[in-house]
Amino acid sequence: MTIEQGFPKELLEMSVVERISYFERFVISHPFIQRTFDDLWETMSNNGSYSILYVFGPTGVGKTTLYKKIIGELNKKEQINIASNKSIIPFLGTRAIASESGNFDWKDFYLRTLEKMNEPLIGKKVLLTTEDKLRYGAYHNDNSTKAYRKSIESALKYRRTAFFLIDEAQHFTKISTGKKLLNQMDVIKSLAAETDTLIILFGTYGLQKFFNLSDQLSRRGHEFHFPRYRYDNKNELEIFENVLWTFQCHLPLAKEINLINYLDFFYERSLGCIGILKDWVDRTFRKNLFSGKEELTIDDFYKTALSVNQCLTIAEEIINGENEQKDSDTRRGELLNKIGMDTVIDEQGNTEGKQTNDNKKKKNKRVGERNPKRDKVGVEKYAQ
Repeated sequence: MTIEQGFPKELLEMSVVERISYFERFVISHPFIQRTFDDLWETMSNNGSYSILYVFGPTGVGKTTLYKKIIGELNKKEQINIASNKSIIPFLGTRAIASESGNFDWKDFYLRTLEKMNEPLIGKKVLLTTEDKLRYGAYHNDNSTKAYRKSIESALKYRRTAFFLIDEAQHFTKISTGKKLLNQMDVIKSLAAETDTLIILFGTYGLQKFFNLSDQLSRRGHEFHFPRYRYDNKNELEIFENVLWTFQCHLPLAKEINLINYLDFFYERSLGCIGILKDWVDRTFRKNLFSGKEELTIDDFYKTALSVNQCLTIAEEIINGENEQKDSDTRRGELLNKIGMDTVIDEQGNTEGKQTNDNKKKKNKRVGERNPKRDKVGVEKYAQ
């Protein structure tokens, strides 16, 4: 079977480093990433009362690629504004780094963010007391977390930063015993409120822990689920197959390999996640070219695939996360009960249970259509 080459033919004459670099930079805009991008971009462009947006899904699904795509589009959109006013930073992108202690380190996060904003004198930040302000300029050194947080708030506010994107945001959930997740999210919520900046969190299913911590977070936040492609869905499996086909067409190799013949194996060890699939093909291609091989075999991919145990760990996270997303009649019934909608009042003023199952819902009537009842027959005398 002849595979259509998607790469420039002159690549075959270039160095190993250039060929590897070409494929590493190659990004495919598959339907799920495009759908999530469109929904997120529309919300960012027409944001109402949202303070925090959550973009979440399985590890390796392509969230970092989506993050970079959003950053790229913002850069295009704000290019003129940035060129005309060097003092503003319309958007900011950074990453939440996992701490060695296992607990999220806010001070480290603030420092890294200030460095990203090219803030001057990061190590000389101060925090003014009320007395300092009255003395007009009596500053004192303060390297506390609180001082750096105040610096972040001032920077975001005066640099007029409209969007603050944070990748790997699930690391915010790393807390020590005794602390509460709500405290973590209150910091992020306050940061958004104080600076009038829309904060966009990209992370794994671990972000789901944040969604319903309080009424304010539920009201001010909005969720975007970035799912994997499912094997038991014919259309989604076809999309996954097309992505695999596209990757094989863009491998700059003189001798072709038909990866589609091993579709089930590639799905099994990537679990339907395009990011995992791309990383896998990347490292196999890189390993072979640096070892002097000019072709790929399925055995090469077996050697570089995630182990069964690794896949089982990822699969468990995926299933738990997907189950958390599913709406159930039980939870809807709980909602109706809490807000008093689990009962209805009939024409006589009596209350009765309200059916919530989809197959028990009342049929919608056309405007003006009466409820069914027996009509009187004959002529009724007028009242005297």
